[in-house]
Amino acid sequence: MRPDEIIFLDDGSSDGSLGIARAWQARSPIRFAIAANATNSGSPIKQWAKGIKSAAGDLVWIAESDDSSCPRFLERMAAAFIDPDIAVAYCDSEAIGTEGEIFSSSYRFYTDLLSETKWLAGYVETGPREIAEALAIKNTISNVSAVPFRRDALNESLSAAENFRYCGDWAIYVACLRKGRIAFCPRALNKHRRPPGSLTQEGERDAQGVRKAIAIKLAIFAGVPCDARVIWLSLAQTVFEYEIRSKSGGCERPAFTTNKELADCVEKLRCFLGGQGHQFPQDTSEIAAYPRGVAAQSASLRATDHQGFVNSVLQELKTIAIRG
Repeated sequence: MRPDEIIFLDDGSSDGSLGIARAWQARSPIRFAIAANATNSGSPIKQWAKGIKSAAGDLVWIAESDDSSCPRFLERMAAAFIDPDIAVAYCDSEAIGTEGEIFSSSYRFYTDLLSETKWLAGYVETGPREIAEALAIKNTISNVSAVPFRRDALNESLSAAENFRYCGDWAIYVACLRKGRIAFCPRALNKHRRPPGSLTQEGERDAQGVRKAIAIKLAIFAGVPCDARVIWLSLAQTVFEYEIRSKSGGCERPAFTTNKELADCVEKLRCFLGGQGHQFPQDTSEIAAYPRGVAAQSASLRATDHQGFVNSVLQELKTIAIRG
């Protein structure tokens, strides 16, 4: 299946890609438009908005330049939208390096801690249930290049990520799923490149990325019913990611609950937990099992460090739950 149109967005690049795009435009049998910025906007979401505004079709695929896909990606993924209630469809991805070397043949290494069966087969799910079971805990959609959207739902959801430098895709997935259903294809039809120094990796180390992740989770908790287990796993994921990035990034920074850059976020979490009556559970076995599983996958931790790291995450969660 060929796309109805191609809209090439150049955000002030200096790598010659604009010239390559113009050469393709000159011989493309498909309608091919180019929108180029003289300088970098600093915001992928602004670029997405520009392309979506220009798009004429009912479906939009944001194909990022670092990634690649199976030749039949569009054919397989567009089929999901026969169901008029589908707002978002996505597939599994391979994780690859700068030179195309395969790090993993699937992103199940990232999602299996939530469920070892959910991502084994294709599924269709309601938006609220997908949010509550998966996206409330972490962004389980590996990258936007694996995701065709229904254009109207995407266009109406862009405001959810306004002024987001980090985590904007996650906020948009959640907003789209407030408007419709999601379909998943278990085949890795997309290759997601994770080069060093990418915006995603920068956000994983930056306090602003943590702040945005907390804002997304609080918005989810306010709009979608989530049980106590999901909420505590969600917070465990956030604390673990913060602490492991502190350790692996070689940056000296305070613990999650004592970082002044996060003080207002910690207080918002406390207010939410107190308002909902969520006390830190006496039996922490289920909560502890989750960061223990994440720790086991981390290349930054020695096996002998796992339990101590898990204990520190639990202590941070307990501190969050205590009103100041």
